[in-house]
Amino acid sequence: MINYFPDNPIYHSDPHINNINREFNWYIDGRNMIPFKYFKFYFFLACIYYPCMKFGVYIMKHRNPFSLNYILFSWNITMSLLSTFGAYVTLSYLGNILSTGDIKNAVCDHNTLFTSNTAWYIAVFNATKCLEWIDTVFLVLRKRKIIFLHWFHHLITYLYCWHGTYYSYRSDSTGLWFCSMNLFVHAIMYGYYALTTINIKSKYAYIVTILQFLQMVIATLITLFSITCPDISKNYHGLVFSLAMYTSYFFLFGKLLYRKLLFKSKIG
Repeated sequence: MINYFPDNPIYHSDPHINNINREFNWYIDGRNMIPFKYFKFYFFLACIYYPCMKFGVYIMKHRNPFSLNYILFSWNITMSLLSTFGAYVTLSYLGNILSTGDIKNAVCDHNTLFTSNTAWYIAVFNATKCLEWIDTVFLVLRKRKIIFLHWFHHLITYLYCWHGTYYSYRSDSTGLWFCSMNLFVHAIMYGYYALTTINIKSKYAYIVTILQFLQMVIATLITLFSITCPDISKNYHGLVFSLAMYTSYFFLFGKLLYRKLLFKSKIG
């Protein structure tokens, strides 16, 4: 039985070692970013995420909710600004590739992407995904309803970022698409959340959900297109993981969007 953990000797080789113009070494620096360097602890956090969330809900059951408006505003505006900057960097890189008209290169060329400076931003994006769990903490402390979609996508995306960090870099460049789209949507989403904490709301809030849904549609299509990548066999388990993840998000966000649009039509 093949062991797919990072100590597998199959993966103890640098696929980009012959790239003399390397600006970033994903094999060494990307994979060894904290918390990926301590992958057992990384999985321990994944195991306790849901129990801790349920325990927090139980603890808050007979307590008054916290307001936290100022803290929430600071958190959301910080996340929005950081996401905006990250989206600018990654989308600029992606746009330059797409301007050549070669979409296959934009999906498959891992050698160029993961040896570029942009790869550092993708690595940081992957390594800090667990920080989004703070959103769950705020929901618990404010006694807000935590829907299945919320905790499921936070947990699964967290695990996928680990897997992508260790395996996708040697097979494809789909991570660039996933990262840039997520940062773009989060820039808008967290920005809107920041405004709601100071009582500025919009009847067009459903647009955030539309963007999230479109992100899942595009990500699913990109995953399917990556089957054509020459090195995809080196990460076929990642292909299955990505396809399962994004198709599930497609249906979950689609269901959420349908409910929001239905509610909007009823009150409109």
